[in-house]
Amino acid sequence: MVSAALNEYLSEHGNGETFDGLLAKPPIKELAPFDGSHPLTDYFISSSHNTYLLANQLWGAASPQAYTTALHGLAARAPARCVELDVWWTSKKGPILTHGHTLTGSVPFQEACLAIGNAIGPNDLPAWISLECHVDADKQPQLVKIMEEAWGDKLLSLKLEHVDGEKVSPNDLRGKIVMMVEWYPSPGNVAEVIIKAPQDDSSSSSDSDDDDNDDVKEMQEYRKSHKGVRPKIYDGLAKLGIYANSFKPKDGWLEKEIVEPLHALVNISESALLSLLNRADMEGRLVEHGRHHLRRCYPKGLRVNSENLNPIRYWKCGTHVVGLNMQKWDTGTHINGALFRDTDGYVLKPESLRGGKKRTGKAHLKLTI
Repeated sequence: MVSAALNEYLSEHGNGETFDGLLAKPPIKELAPFDGSHPLTDYFISSSHNTYLLANQLWGAASPQAYTTALHGLAARAPARCVELDVWWTSKKGPILTHGHTLTGSVPFQEACLAIGNAIGPNDLPAWISLECHVDADKQPQLVKIMEEAWGDKLLSLKLEHVDGEKVSPNDLRGKIVMMVEWYPSPGNVAEVIIKAPQDDSSSSSDSDDDDNDDVKEMQEYRKSHKGVRPKIYDGLAKLGIYANSFKPKDGWLEKEIVEPLHALVNISESALLSLLNRADMEGRLVEHGRHHLRRCYPKGLRVNSENLNPIRYWKCGTHVVGLNMQKWDTGTHINGALFRDTDGYVLKPESLRGGKKRTGKAHLKLTI
């Protein structure tokens, strides 16, 4: 909505211009051509959290169309290149996407996968799928089958043979859908020292209609039966986490070298990352860590109205993927839209976050409107 004062100003001084007309004009300074040849760790990637939702994460509706909207960047001309699949199993509907233990709507897993596949063109920069899997291992083969049928050759199922794994670039993965899959070490594996034990901190729910209430009950039973139990990922699903083996880190993870998995993605909450950033010595260490390993930051669970964090502080420490509730139009999404506007969802990090010289002192910005 445009304010009456701005409309009045445009009518008096805008030489016939309308607000929508001004927004549609090209930028004064054109963007530099995109360079997609750097390693993946050299980029910020626009990311959608709870992508399936159309409103808040307690009782909001859900739709597969939300994936089309996010991936095409229909809001703020800033496409997401990472979307979330939060999948649960129900006896009546099979695999669905929903925000567990709440009254939000649900989307059939297959419909969301079809929407994602239809939104990815052969020359598009890669789309990442952040998979939150609340499905037992014996049913996970059905998830893999649905993704394979919906995405076909677009699904990255094998490592690239012609590229060093540490140097894979966005250009190398054009037209591909790349999975972020949860990774858990076998008992006794050295990686246990950095990976947090499984836990479920989802909010509880009250009753809804009969079908939805049955779904909620099944999710609650799943949570009770799996509390403290090491999750199991079916081998066929685990193998899809080729360049992003996702794990939630324990306290002290930054002090330890990640030896395994090879292509680690640190999946850390807003609160946990902020607690590190509140220590004066940590920003530089996070920047250095982000030069070698991908990192995704997701919003804290208390953001029940789906309001967004300010992504700038997390980008400043080198975090590649900062999840935002794109269904909520607020300061966070405005800032994300400013960084990724008229891009393909990838922005090359500043040189100082890629190992180059860091600028010190104050900078002066001259802005003419």
